[in-house]
Amino acid sequence: MTARLLPGDELARGIREEASRDASVLTSKLGRAPVLVAIEAAREGATRVFGKAKRAAAREIGIRARHVRVDPASGEAGFAAALRAASADPAIDAITIERPLPASWDVVGLQELIAPEKDIEGLHPVNMGRLVSGAPVRFVPPAAEAALVLLRASGLALEGAQVAVVGAGFGVGRPVALLLLDAKATVEVCHIATRDLASRTRTADALVVCAGSPGLIRASMIKPGAVVIDVGTTVVHDPTTGERCTRGDVHEDVASVATAVTPVPGGVGPLTVALLLRNALRAASRLHELSEKAHG
Repeated sequence: MTARLLPGDELARGIREEASRDASVLTSKLGRAPVLVAIEAAREGATRVFGKAKRAAAREIGIRARHVRVDPASGEAGFAAALRAASADPAIDAITIERPLPASWDVVGLQELIAPEKDIEGLHPVNMGRLVSGAPVRFVPPAAEAALVLLRASGLALEGAQVAVVGAGFGVGRPVALLLLDAKATVEVCHIATRDLASRTRTADALVVCAGSPGLIRASMIKPGAVVIDVGTTVVHDPTTGERCTRGDVHEDVASVATAVTPVPGGVGPLTVALLLRNALRAASRLHELSEKAHG
């Protein structure tokens, strides 16, 4: 068996084309281009790669993307001040935090400083709370939504399917588990303390892997014919070439067992960017509507 590669790039292209049309209409309404601000405190490899991809894609569809780098010496307080300023600025429509942040920082507390209406990552406690409760959600976390879109694109019927989520992080693992539950899948969330991971992944019809551990999932850990969604993006040094490259959490040998897999790069990543930018346009449109109602 040779696994089919799921078309993350192709799906992203369709979303970007639609977003470009929406951005043009919205720019006419606003009298300016929608504005997205990405706030960063580090310069790690994966952060740089994803940040550049976001900004390039934003410019391509007509969103003005601004990059704010907070001096790490200013610490958590400096980063918090930048978030507050962006949230209060009426000329800014959407905000993202470039990750990872220092482990000692209060990530949830920082996310809470973003106005929920500008939280296009969907990670503010208000937006996450809506996802947990089943209430209508303004912004679905884009990487989690991308995983779900790709699972559906594989042809897998999610209702009743057994899905293992490997990784319980705030940004992907937890929200994707909730989305899968909404789709009536049977979900098992595995994490760093899970015993005998392979015994759990081998029985799953599909895996969503978001552990941040390159090559964690091997062919021996996969049920034959399973669908595997690799959300991992870790920048490593290639031992052969010595150059920096991006690796996923799923080893390449999985393609000999699975029925469909996502490539890294080119799978979840571009689709996540496209969905994030679609959220940015939705944020700008909603803020414009709220402003018009206020001025009535």
